[in-house]
Amino acid sequence: LSVFKQQKTLPYITREKLNLTLDDFVLVYSGRIIPEKGIKELIQAMFLLKNIPQIKLIIIGGSFFGNNTMEDEYIRSVKELATPIMKQIRFTGFRPYSEIPSYLALANVCIVPSQWDDPLPTSVLEGMASGLPIVATQSGGIPEEVNQDCAYIINKDNVVTEIAQCIKKLYQSPDICEKMGKASLLRSLYFNKERFGEDFLKKI
Repeated sequence: LSVFKQQKTLPYITREKLNLTLDDFVLVYSGRIIPEKGIKELIQAMFLLKNIPQIKLIIIGGSFFGNNTMEDEYIRSVKELATPIMKQIRFTGFRPYSEIPSYLALANVCIVPSQWDDPLPTSVLEGMASGLPIVATQSGGIPEEVNQDCAYIINKDNVVTEIAQCIKKLYQSPDICEKMGKASLLRSLYFNKERFGEDFLKKI
């Protein structure tokens, strides 16, 4: 995760390249574009925020791991759903992992809207290591990765409304957003090889 902490020194991507301004409040999703990851629910939440044009969403990823540049039927359906609010959404497609830290560097919030029991999504750890507040669903191992200081954990049964409410709260409260970002960075320090090794040895 150290590369995410050092992201400011990796200027591969800028807001200007993505047609974003310094005044935009940027959300980022990084991961596969599949139903289980909650992408459609995230876009539906963006519809509830369409009256705040400064809120923008970057969606990074393809349908599978690796250099997948092909669009499948689900990705096409996601883009079709997003068509009415495309001014607020940026689809990057698959990007090399080396670029992900710089995408996160230009964001304000990391969104992880998983609809399945995601065991340990690395996107949460990367978001925390980038010093971003986390908005995520109560799925699988996510609640164990974060704490209440750095994340809003939302109910999957009301995911669209709750995502929109959390984003709006962070947008309207820069002090809360900054405080949660600092807490994320601190929380990310817990996830290191030394601590994992110590915990592992205690159990054997």
